[in-house]
Amino acid sequence: MSTKRAVGVFGAGLIGALVAGSVGSCGGDDAAGAGVGIGGAGGSVSGRGGGAGSDGQTVGSGGATAGSGGSGAPGGTGGGGRAGTDGSGPSSGGAGGAAGTVGARGGTGGFGGSAGAAAGTGGVGVGGRAGTGAVGAGTGGGGTTGSAGGGGGALPPAGATWSVAGGDSLTGRASGGGVIHVVAQGAVTFGAVAPAAPAIVPTGDAVPVDAAALSADVTVAGSVRLDGTLVAGGVDPIRQITSTGGDILVNGTLSGGDAGGGTRGLTLLAPNGTVYVNGTIDSSGTNAGQNGGAITIAAKRVVILGGISAVGADGARGGSGGTVTIAATELAFLGGPVQVHGGAGTMFGGAGGALIVDGTGALQAAQLVDARGGVGLADGATAGPPGAIRVGEQTRPSAVNASVVLSARGGKGSVAGGKGGAITLEPQVGNLVLASSVDFGGGDSAAQPGDGGTLVGQAGAGAGDRAVSGGDIMITGRIIGSGGAVTAGGVGNGGVAGALTMQPLSTLGALFVDATALVMLDGGASGGAGIAGGGGHLYFITSSGDLTVAGMLTLRGGDARDPGGTGGLGGAVDIFSDADFDGLGGKLLLDTTAVIDASGGAGTIGGSARNDGGGGVASFPDDMEQIAVLINCDGKHGTTENWLENRGLIRARGGAANGNGGDIAYHGISPDRDSSPPSGNIDNAGDGTGLTGDFAGE
Repeated sequence: MSTKRAVGVFGAGLIGALVAGSVGSCGGDDAAGAGVGIGGAGGSVSGRGGGAGSDGQTVGSGGATAGSGGSGAPGGTGGGGRAGTDGSGPSSGGAGGAAGTVGARGGTGGFGGSAGAAAGTGGVGVGGRAGTGAVGAGTGGGGTTGSAGGGGGALPPAGATWSVAGGDSLTGRASGGGVIHVVAQGAVTFGAVAPAAPAIVPTGDAVPVDAAALSADVTVAGSVRLDGTLVAGGVDPIRQITSTGGDILVNGTLSGGDAGGGTRGLTLLAPNGTVYVNGTIDSSGTNAGQNGGAITIAAKRVVILGGISAVGADGARGGSGGTVTIAATELAFLGGPVQVHGGAGTMFGGAGGALIVDGTGALQAAQLVDARGGVGLADGATAGPPGAIRVGEQTRPSAVNASVVLSARGGKGSVAGGKGGAITLEPQVGNLVLASSVDFGGGDSAAQPGDGGTLVGQAGAGAGDRAVSGGDIMITGRIIGSGGAVTAGGVGNGGVAGALTMQPLSTLGALFVDATALVMLDGGASGGAGIAGGGGHLYFITSSGDLTVAGMLTLRGGDARDPGGTGGLGGAVDIFSDADFDGLGGKLLLDTTAVIDASGGAGTIGGSARNDGGGGVASFPDDMEQIAVLINCDGKHGTTENWLENRGLIRARGGAANGNGGDIAYHGISPDRDSSPPSGNIDNAGDGTGLTGDFAGE
């Protein structure tokens, strides 16, 4: 007997065995990795992807692209290229496997080969995990370098990204991802519509400030203009420029300079006007290992169209990035890059700095914020810890609209990859819209990949317990929190995927996952006889608001690619639309395009989907870790005022070979309001001799 989330006895329901067709054979592990598994006729079990291509030769490129996966199967992983010789340059990492059909993901790119005797940069493997019938989008780790080469891990994030990713150390230990915390009084939107840059209002009467004047603090009643290349002087650790009644225009390059061996900080204040940065404000470290200085900008309006930099300097121990603080009472616009990453270190990378945005003005952003930890360069080096992006923790902006990707991914490291970071998004009274990509996955490693991190989205806390909608949550983009993988040729367990929680906190707040959305919380691949990482945890929760899923949610156990390995445990899905336990709840619909996959991973020993090991389904909430997928619209025993329906597909299969299928449970009532909800299209078969999971619906 199984108890419900609140009170009462959960009925046994109907238990039906699902018979699949035969499993397709694996593709061959030939030099090109071209084998493709073929699904059994009439069955839903797909063959595994072909194995990785072999390594390239001494100066050649890495192994060819791995074989494509069959339906739902991952491609293999490209092999890493070997080192070039006699200074002829590095070989390239093998490309990741092409994605298969529905639910497939490309293989992970191999590490680039080591550089030759002369200077040169290691190649970068191509591959990735995400994809729904497309090649994976991730990038393999950069190769190591020759004596004069540049570290591949030092490359900045591409495009408009807010990054607190962990630092890489391709021959040492990477660091984990950092913190992104965004609180707003109104809506929080990522990636929907890029905000337009405000116009710079000319101030012809602005007072020019020269380098000589910057040997002391500057205060002007009207507007201030800074042109050309200016370096602050004097003995003060912070140089302050104030316009009490006008604007500050930075058209040139304003640098903090040196202050007693440290980097001088810079403060710009225009309490009754606008600070326009059309040029550059730079308080970066300049001497080896020097920390970046602090930069503070406070005004009615802050408009960044140029750049802000407080980067730690490279050195034996990289310098730490500085802290950039922006406070605006009307508007803060980040249309230029803000760089506060740690410096690269021969043995220890520098810590990433922080971006702090406070003030009642709306925040708009469309450019890079780089707060990554510094890369570790030498053999056995340790990467620097990442920084943070903190918005509205002291004073909430009226709204946040950022056309950027969010990354708190763990760094890549040969000895150890970094754990994914923590991202928390909190509009108090307004919608939360995720239309871009969010990545909090673990970093890859040859021995010890990182686990995935956490993403929490909570909308509408400011509405209290009133029977209103304080804001909905809408997901149309990609959310990735997978565990890190063991790289080609490595030996170890895969990283466990992270956790995702999305919850409108107001009574009538709704949650909608669009057909374009992809949520991937898959376990990382193992190497050798290791155990692949388990799938993650997903919590979609409303109180009495409607909850609709039309996109793809994958929480698969990772694959064990090498002989003797064990596939990962499937993840756990909890979708619940009556979190206030009043029996009213919201309508819960898995629409026709919805796919939920919490299957076990493939291996010599197949991973299982979650189940209780016997007949029936485990009780919840006490034993929810033994349930693969729980769909629940009723938190109170008795007649419910809502319904649930599965028009999509729920999959909780056992992984090849011989993994057990998972248990699936529904709690609520069907749309006809007169019967227990039918299962709809579910697939929880075991593989080979593995047991089929149970279904129970009430």
